[in-house]
Amino acid sequence: MPSEQIVINNFAKTSIRLDELVVPNRSGPDNKNEPLLQDADEKSFGAYRPVVFINGYYVEKFMSYFSLDMTGILPVVRFNFVMGDPLFLSVNYPKDGDIVSIYIRSWVEVYKPIRMDFNILSVQSGQSVDPEGNGIAFSVLGEARIPGIYSEVSKAFRAKSSYDALFEISQDLDLGFSSNDPERNDTMTWICPNLSYYDFLKEVASRSYKDDRSFFKIWIDPYYNLNVVNMDSQLTADDYVQQVKVIRGVSNNTANDTAFEGLELNSQEMPLALTNQKGSNDIPLYISNYTLVSQAGNINNGSGYIREVQFYDDGLETDNYPEKYIKYTIESVTTENVGENQVLQKGRPKEDEYLREVRKNWYGSLNSFDGQGGGVHENFIQALVQNEFNIEDLNKFTLRVETQPYYAGFYRGQAIPVLIYVNDQGIRKQNAGISENQRTENEINPVLDQFLSGIYVLDGIEVVYEGFSLMKQVLHLRRREWFLNSAGTFPKSFPINLFTG
Repeated sequence: MPSEQIVINNFAKTSIRLDELVVPNRSGPDNKNEPLLQDADEKSFGAYRPVVFINGYYVEKFMSYFSLDMTGILPVVRFNFVMGDPLFLSVNYPKDGDIVSIYIRSWVEVYKPIRMDFNILSVQSGQSVDPEGNGIAFSVLGEARIPGIYSEVSKAFRAKSSYDALFEISQDLDLGFSSNDPERNDTMTWICPNLSYYDFLKEVASRSYKDDRSFFKIWIDPYYNLNVVNMDSQLTADDYVQQVKVIRGVSNNTANDTAFEGLELNSQEMPLALTNQKGSNDIPLYISNYTLVSQAGNINNGSGYIREVQFYDDGLETDNYPEKYIKYTIESVTTENVGENQVLQKGRPKEDEYLREVRKNWYGSLNSFDGQGGGVHENFIQALVQNEFNIEDLNKFTLRVETQPYYAGFYRGQAIPVLIYVNDQGIRKQNAGISENQRTENEINPVLDQFLSGIYVLDGIEVVYEGFSLMKQVLHLRRREWFLNSAGTFPKSFPINLFTG
């Protein structure tokens, strides 16, 4: 059953003030050097391509690449363009403290558009193609502008849970606040000892504790909300179905920069499920490309499968001081009931070699919270290991899928069903699915790939624009249990044994 905390609710709105972004006259070029914009009407402004604005200069007129990366704590923007207007270098070039503003909207008007300002971190450029400076190619990197987030702060959050402390920090930064789970068992006095709030947010989140299953991640979304999410709740959504609103037709393969005129756009509600099923390529839930990326070996080398925690519990009431030396082990959280053909991220199936991969750490002394102001909560060390260990386990495999165009119905932390079918005839199709569903070479119906399909958590989003195509999204999807395909004759869970005489 899905967790009751699966919905990420908003509890406070942002009060960050953004620069004014004026919609330009986009009916045609102002001079012969500027290209005609395909999104010249209000209905497509910001939907066909991102609007990118620096000091009065609309970059998207000459933009070849754009990426809004929402995979870390702060959104990051990258874009490349060629200077088509020579005024950029002399008049509009970003000076110290200048920002870049972006605007992106979904074709479905019910969803809120993205409107963000970014601090410009760097501007790289090539050489001009003539003495007047025309044709210079620029690459810009920017980070979400959150005033004060890097300023050092000395402050105590007395007798609060980590949830309450994070909420108060968000208000100090004029951010909104969203979470799926307010419950914590980690009341203490949280002290920010002249750290930046950026670092302190990470510290508090890493020490957040509810129970021995929960683990927490934080990020700031494109609507300026600090999100504090219990990831275990999202990963338990085994039968979760969400209804969303989509417009059919925009992501059709024929929809390019010249095909919007006369294109019929029909709005409708449907269950949220990403799929590559044939006949679905006219909705923004259609998977146009996908791949599976593994970092399992690197993560296992560094973290192992088991952590041994060692520390000295100064608050333990005993006259036998050796008893204050505490030692126990922690493993990453998995589903409580492993089903048929289901494997966990615990080494090779039916082998226990993972039990030897133990990493031991000494965490010093634990001074428990005294209820008045001194000390830390009793699971202060446990929380650090538990949060880090489970996040690393979740990062072992990433199903990376592409959808188009930009669709605002996706958000980080969302539980999403994924249905990936094998359509083409061949050996993969014969060995996908379950044994009762085995398809012969002549079978024309698609087969559901059990290994790649299932409920995932959307852990990161990239909005990408390249050249004169539709905007697309790259979704970073993760989970921690996998179902093996059982159809066909090839081994599914064991390596092929080679015997030599």
